[in-house]
Amino acid sequence: MYHIVYQTTNLINGKFYIGKHSTKNLDDGYLGTGLLIKEAIKKYGKENFQRIVLYYCASSQEAYNIESLIVNKNFIKHEDTYNIILGGSGSFTEKNCSEETRKKMSESHKGHIPTEITRKKLSEKGKNRTHSEETKRKISQSHMKMYPTYETRKKLSESSKHRLPISDETRNKLSISMKGNKNRKRKIDNLSLSV
Repeated sequence: MYHIVYQTTNLINGKFYIGKHSTKNLDDGYLGTGLLIKEAIKKYGKENFQRIVLYYCASSQEAYNIESLIVNKNFIKHEDTYNIILGGSGSFTEKNCSEETRKKMSESHKGHIPTEITRKKLSEKGKNRTHSEETKRKISQSHMKMYPTYETRKKLSESSKHRLPISDETRNKLSISMKGNKNRKRKIDNLSLSV
């Protein structure tokens, strides 16, 4: 199971959303469940959003802790974010549902097979997609604003000192998932230099 803190960016207007997600599949297409991000996805279409992983965490709780450090009171005041509540609180299904309810929800999704038409549409979405120079500029600007403050980086550094050791198997999985992700490596380098 992967526990991540991610950023979903609107490729049209540059607005973004920071969230926490636990998954067995990093390519599951999850973009966020916040009210505004869901409305934006409906309006602009999933194909106009991009999710990148900001942090890989050892546990769900660690991911919530990191999310709460980034998505604070000042962060949600920004006009270029879809976040409207403080980070670290968790979603409805993870925090407020019983184990039995979660199992029922999981069972209801099993066995659902998309039609040939749906598969074709999904396949076509990813082909020949290019962005205008204006859109690329907005995406770049939104990523620049993302970097946490010095205080936040210091807190993240302190919290990671008490992290449980990661197994070799998990390290290999993370290594495989991050291959070819130049933006992730650049962010890690920038953050480590500035702390």
